[in-house]
Amino acid sequence: SLQNDFIESTTIPVTSSESILTDVYTEASIETTTPTETTVPDVSISVPAGSHKRSYTDSETNDYLDYYLFVPENAEINMPLIVFLHGDGEVGDVELLEDFGIIRSARQIYGNEFPFIVVSPSTRIYSWIKGNIPATLKGLIDEVASECQVDPERIILTGHSRGSIGTWHMVSTYGNYFSAAVPVSADSEGMLNYDNLTSIPIWTIAGSYDTYYLDNMSSLVYMIRQAGGDIQFTILEDCHHGETSTRAYTQEVFEWMCSQ
Repeated sequence: SLQNDFIESTTIPVTSSESILTDVYTEASIETTTPTETTVPDVSISVPAGSHKRSYTDSETNDYLDYYLFVPENAEINMPLIVFLHGDGEVGDVELLEDFGIIRSARQIYGNEFPFIVVSPSTRIYSWIKGNIPATLKGLIDEVASECQVDPERIILTGHSRGSIGTWHMVSTYGNYFSAAVPVSADSEGMLNYDNLTSIPIWTIAGSYDTYYLDNMSSLVYMIRQAGGDIQFTILEDCHHGETSTRAYTQEVFEWMCSQ
């Protein structure tokens, strides 16, 4: 035992001011350890905050789309991506998209720090569904989603007026590639794939003065519900068609989009 060691060692002359007992205790207690370095993962994305005007050319369709990419100041990896399709008033004028529709509403609600990234493409003709546009748009979304390292399970599609028609048809074509859809103030044109439309939650919105579209939107909602789809329909009181481009995008709607 330590006590016996000490008793025996007292017969040996002590040449230090410290006792042998203290030496034994100290040597037994000291452990040499190498500090471990901890690495804090970088959660930021490589694209700087702000609005970025860009052009995308698709290698498969040989077509292109200009677009604005909006990156909030708090951007990080695995954020949702919201894709906004504009209406007729913005056709061929990408400059108008820098402060229009969903991005204007998001800034009013969140300032420069909001919980998603936005891409706002510009179509050069009065359609989102003709020719190569759907395939080119899908390629654009793929590229932005990869570059910005967004959550691939939270890519949301929305559009106003002509963009709402595009939203119905993109979901009809690509189904649960999108996690949710919010078509605003327009119904569809032509045939739709209801199997794809029932694969994701949809929240469609119109203004109470949107009389040109309300009946057809109601019929479309009924058809999707009959097919087993998860869809809700909101009519904004005292709201004209043009006003829905911003009034439809409330904080409640944004939170619903991101939670799907």
